[in-house]
Amino acid sequence: MELKQIFLSLTLLASVSVASAQTVPDIPPQGTPIFEFAFSGGRHFNTLNYQEGINAGFSPQNIAWHSTESSGALTTLLYRCVVPNGGGQDHFASQDPNCEGQLNEGNFGYVFKAPRLGLVPLYRYYAHPNGFSQNDHWINKATQNLMPTEYGLEGIIGYVYP
Repeated sequence: MELKQIFLSLTLLASVSVASAQTVPDIPPQGTPIFEFAFSGGRHFNTLNYQEGINAGFSPQNIAWHSTESSGALTTLLYRCVVPNGGGQDHFASQDPNCEGQLNEGNFGYVFKAPRLGLVPLYRYYAHPNGFSQNDHWINKATQNLMPTEYGLEGIIGYVYP
């Protein structure tokens, strides 16, 4: 009987510990998928609309990240931007509603502003023409050591669920 009580106490303690460690998200881990596409010559394109990537002639790669529609003190809106003088081909994401002086095409939804338990950084990389065939931004969760050498890290633009 004493062994059974010890087992029940340990089980209860473990479930309380797990529950308290998992009380992080104020949004669901699976939000809105942002699709990643690639085009020959190295172009990358992210979109909320899978068919848009297909219609533009890009090849689907994966889900780059999940955003949320929930705003709050812990999140920030991530904008979809394009460099117009690049023929509309160089798309990127930014927290700046003015798209860093480029053209705002809408938004991807919200990302977290700071690291939190269960989140990973969302990186923005850039390849210059002298190191690559053409200008290209690449937004994804991969760390620099997993990226092609042509791409330099511009920074972390938010934190997302893996």
